[in-house]
Amino acid sequence: MHKAVLFVFTSLLALPALASNATEAALAEQRDAARREQQELQERAAALAAQLQETRRLLTLQDAYLERLTDEVERHGNHAGQPAAKAGSTEHTTSKGHDAHP
Repeated sequence: MHKAVLFVFTSLLALPALASNATEAALAEQRDAARREQQELQERAAALAAQLQETRRLLTLQDAYLERLTDEVERHGNHAGQPAAKAGSTEHTTSKGHDAHP
């Protein structure tokens, strides 16, 4: 009987330690999950920053291309004896000055 009481008593003494270990384990898991989530967010932010930089680079290239194209159209129009095409014009002509649409 004394052994049973002693076993129950020592078991009861160990419960707070078990609960403490479980709480510590749960807290450690939460910290690990928060750390993983933070790392994932940082990686996503870096990817978005790189995407933004690439988009800006492409926009700069596109602007330069459109400027060269506009200059070429203006030169071509001036050489053909026609006024240069204005932005927003709805007339479409071929390189020989003919309507592109019948």
